[in-house]
Amino acid sequence: MRALLVSLSALALAACGPLVEMGGRDSGLSNGQSLAELTLEEFDSVSLRGPDNVVIALGDEFDIRVEGDDDVVARVEFEIRNGKLRIGRESSHGITINEGVATVHITMPVLNGASLAGSGDMQIARAASDDFEASIAGSGSMAIAALEAARAEFDIAGSGDMTVAGTVADLEIGIAGSGDVEAAELRVERADVDIAGSGSVEIFATETVSGSLIGSGDVRVSGGADCRSNSIGSGEMRCS
Repeated sequence: MRALLVSLSALALAACGPLVEMGGRDSGLSNGQSLAELTLEEFDSVSLRGPDNVVIALGDEFDIRVEGDDDVVARVEFEIRNGKLRIGRESSHGITINEGVATVHITMPVLNGASLAGSGDMQIARAASDDFEASIAGSGSMAIAALEAARAEFDIAGSGDMTVAGTVADLEIGIAGSGDVEAAELRVERADVDIAGSGSVEIFATETVSGSLIGSGDVRVSGGADCRSNSIGSGEMRCS
């Protein structure tokens, strides 16, 4: 199959009417459109549902490009609602075809949040925000190369993994399942960690870390922070 590249960009963005609430099943969007049909408007967060890859970079202009085999690219759909760009797969009669993988390249001025549901992959070059939120539901992976935030919240439900570097003053981490947060390169002042299951967290904190562990999960803290934790099960917090 031949590779196909589809692109949509804008210097000035026009407002359009409200979009229907997202529903559907699996990675389908209830009001999804192809990239060619999408009216590009402002967004500051990105949500991915399904098996595809998303690469996000900051820039002055909004730009979306999709590349991959032509039949796969044709099934990728988009929806912009309440400042969030949603990416999913075409759904017909409640059935979504998730075969193949496309790569969606996004350029945007500001990124305040990112979420991933399914087995996809999200790569974020940089994000700067007063309040940043990132979440994974499923087995997907997310990497943030450089995050600067006053406050950040990371949540994983399932077996996904998140890798983050940068600087955050106050951090909250929640894991339900076997997910992992690798944030040894993320400099944090204060952190609050909750794990239910066998997940693991590695962070660098300089002031305080509090933890609640249920199950066999573990937290490793470097940076000299004062650590306090409550554990039910074999999980433990180790600080140095």
